[in-house]
Amino acid sequence: FNAYLKIGADGRVTCLVGKVELGQGSKTALAQLLAEELDVTLDSVDMVMGDTDLCPWDMGTFGSLSVRHYGPMLRAAGAEARAVLLEMAGERLKAPVGQLTVSAGIVSAPGGPQVSYGQLVEGKRIERHLEKVPLKPAAAYTVVGTSPRRKDALEKVTGKAKYAGDILLPGLLHARILRPPAHGATLKSA
Repeated sequence: FNAYLKIGADGRVTCLVGKVELGQGSKTALAQLLAEELDVTLDSVDMVMGDTDLCPWDMGTFGSLSVRHYGPMLRAAGAEARAVLLEMAGERLKAPVGQLTVSAGIVSAPGGPQVSYGQLVEGKRIERHLEKVPLKPAAAYTVVGTSPRRKDALEKVTGKAKYAGDILLPGLLHARILRPPAHGATLKSA
């Protein structure tokens, strides 16, 4: 749909951001914002962060700005994608967009016909765009404001998370600064 999200034929949503998760929960918070505007479950959102081949350019991760910087963009991207999907669903279900409802990525028309986001996109790139799509009001939030399990928690507590310090290349040397245990100490050996 746009630089920030794609929906697969299986209905899974991939969120693409140039920031990385440094431990403050932005991976979960950003996924919550997108899930909220798109009307999908949080579990159906996969985050890709900081992959320079896939994600939009970003000036870096610093200053606790990930949610503040990307939050409004992801909300707008999700709202636009949802509006386009509703138009597509209206055409397929032969129902006015105003009569359609969405829950967990399933669009329903009066009387029962349904179609999923995955069925609508069929894994293809969608080239429809809308401007100035309204965002969901905070009073209608069902995902944002909850306290789900963090998307990165299992990897972090099991040690499976990979950091720059985990990279091992052939012949790689590591260095560190060694400081004396007391003022005036002298080096005996290294």
